[in-house]
Amino acid sequence: MENDYLVTVAIALYNGEKYIERCINSVLRQTYKNIEIIVIDDGSTDNGVKIIKEITDKVRIYHKENGGLGSARNYSFEKARGEFVLCIDVDDWLEENAVEELVKAQKKYNSDIVKMNYYINKTINKNYYKGNLGKYANKLIEVEKNRENIVYDIILGNITSYTWSMFIRKSKVKEEYYFEKIHLEDKIFLLRFISNIDKIYFLDECLYHYFFNENGLMHKYSYEHYMMQNIEVNKKIREIIEKYYDKNKKLLGANDTLTSYGTERNLFNIYRTTNKENTIKQYENIKEQWKEIQKNSNYEYLKGTVFEDRNIKAINLWNLGEYEKVFKIYDKEKIKYNIKNYLRKIKSFIK
Repeated sequence: MENDYLVTVAIALYNGEKYIERCINSVLRQTYKNIEIIVIDDGSTDNGVKIIKEITDKVRIYHKENGGLGSARNYSFEKARGEFVLCIDVDDWLEENAVEELVKAQKKYNSDIVKMNYYINKTINKNYYKGNLGKYANKLIEVEKNRENIVYDIILGNITSYTWSMFIRKSKVKEEYYFEKIHLEDKIFLLRFISNIDKIYFLDECLYHYFFNENGLMHKYSYEHYMMQNIEVNKKIREIIEKYYDKNKKLLGANDTLTSYGTERNLFNIYRTTNKENTIKQYENIKEQWKEIQKNSNYEYLKGTVFEDRNIKAINLWNLGEYEKVFKIYDKEKIKYNIKNYLRKIKSFIK
């Protein structure tokens, strides 16, 4: 390609000896050649670094104390020399033409982010699920003219915030946007970062393979943990809206609505996996905070999102006492428990 600029592919490594060879080789095979590969060793205790050195000498490896994935990504931005940065998780891999297609799209549209589509894999040979860019597929968005809508869709999940799905102009990344050690850290980063960019292009081509690791971080914690974390995320996103987006009421409402929904779902799951007493105990922990959040909640915000069927219809039917219809909604999701009895009981003690 003419006028090739340097691209940094940054791999966050923590005890990834089982996957690192696949990941590294997918980068080494890229058709685009002006790439630097950096690996941030986040305090690994296995043989991942040794395996890398046996495979290639074309990698710069940085060692740091363990600080989590977000911390490793922050370090990547500090050490990257490329004009654009692509962050990869160690258990994932790229299509051979991934960087080439990202660079082509970026040059064509002069965008600060190219957000690509992806596959979710349970094995290397089977694409289990394909991502969905929805209404944004193959569209260039001028952020200044559409910032409220973009932020709104990030909050509600209509735009996924996975950092590994984004090709990012490094010069636009300020330290104040850096990742924090908090649940949904990718969303927090993107909500800050989007305040400083001009254009984003959504490339509806699956160039990234996300490995669905059942032992990964997303499957590590309890419903109680995530319920408390959702409350903290709500506070953080509220701060971002107030600082970067002029306390926009629509954005605040969408944030509170999604938090209220998440709290409801976690209480639901705590009840079905433990008992009534534990559910009440957990509810008491967040009752006052949740009441405050609910004041600004409006489930109409969830129309058109992935949560619509599971939330608006179910809650409205629940409030009407039409439990059989609610059961049918959840039965479509193949949830193997009796939600009907749950709804009858939970409403009697969660006030």
